[in-house]
Amino acid sequence: QMKQMGGSGETKAQTGFSIANVALAEQTNYDFNLIVVPDEDISILLEYNALVYSRSAMQRIQGHIDHVIGQIMDNPNIRVNELELVTPEEQAQLVQVWGDTAAAYPQDQTLSALFEQQAAKTPDQVAVLCGAESLTYAELNERANRLARTLRAEGVEPD
Repeated sequence: QMKQMGGSGETKAQTGFSIANVALAEQTNYDFNLIVVPDEDISILLEYNALVYSRSAMQRIQGHIDHVIGQIMDNPNIRVNELELVTPEEQAQLVQVWGDTAAAYPQDQTLSALFEQQAAKTPDQVAVLCGAESLTYAELNERANRLARTLRAEGVEPD
């Protein structure tokens, strides 16, 4: 079937041939494109810059899309805020592997007291990193104390 666009609207003409294996070349300035192509079957295409994203990252995104679509197919009336974005495998990794950060520390002291002790013991050691910026324990402690003084001056009290 061939579609022909005319001034009065769209007309269709039956022909004896069909068009197959059509390639659409698009160029964008984006490193990642998610394209949804509606047809009898909906196609979802992921286009990405391989210099920016790895194949494994794209496979994770594909897994998230599949997981969300599966939930919608199982329950078409599901609300958006009820959708789970991570897969059960990722959830297990988040909780069991990355969430396993328990460490022994003196239970009879507050975390702020423990931090003050660490700041006194290693004032010049880096405490936090954010990109190329860093704060030493002394700098972080001073900022925390400055914030505490400001909050107290504004009337903030315990509890």
